[in-house]
Amino acid sequence: MSHHFSWRRRPQASRASRCGPRPGLIDRAQDSPPASRWTGTPWVPEFLSYQGRFDEAIAEIDRARRLDPLSLIIATDRGAILTWARDYDGAIEQFRFVLSMDPNFPRARTIVAAYAEERRFDEALALIEEWHKTDDGPFLWAAMATVYARAGRRAEARQALEKMEEANRSGDVDPDFLCMTIRPALGDLDEAFACMQRACEEKPSLLIGTKGASIDAVRNDPRFKDILRYIHLQP
Repeated sequence: MSHHFSWRRRPQASRASRCGPRPGLIDRAQDSPPASRWTGTPWVPEFLSYQGRFDEAIAEIDRARRLDPLSLIIATDRGAILTWARDYDGAIEQFRFVLSMDPNFPRARTIVAAYAEERRFDEALALIEEWHKTDDGPFLWAAMATVYARAGRRAEARQALEKMEEANRSGDVDPDFLCMTIRPALGDLDEAFACMQRACEEKPSLLIGTKGASIDAVRNDPRFKDILRYIHLQP
């Protein structure tokens, strides 16, 4: 999931404005001049990836890189999109390039997810250990809980989950976002769906990551198809 969207609490929008992108919005953006499409962050590729249109997303992010080849955020976004597309080797190569340029570039830590999907748990945990030297926030503990869970180290995963909840005691990061990120890996499917249902009713923007691999554990559950229908995405 992307750091371009803030998972911190924010005022709720009206239901009409929270039901997903309007038809044709991405297509119109793709037809717009490059200068207007790549202002600040390359959001068009991300929205394409949220819809599962990975080939188009990669083509768009590569176009962005040609326009701004020195941008680390664009390079990192490409790694994130490759992760979503389940090209984990490509994602790891991309993230490593970014980290070679800036070892502390925050979003490049998404490489942990690609390592976990490739079952390269030692490398994932080594990176988290380095990350922990400068950060003790909920995202770090969420990553650690997920890696431990994927590695079958459930007791350590539960400990990391408790640390994550303690680090987020103020609720600065939306607890339902963290729940949807971690609970599937732990096998806590009822808890995961309770968080998704609450998001459907109160904050659908949290559900933009439903095409990502982090919730593959719930993808075949009939309840998940109901979630996708609600936010206007195809299974």
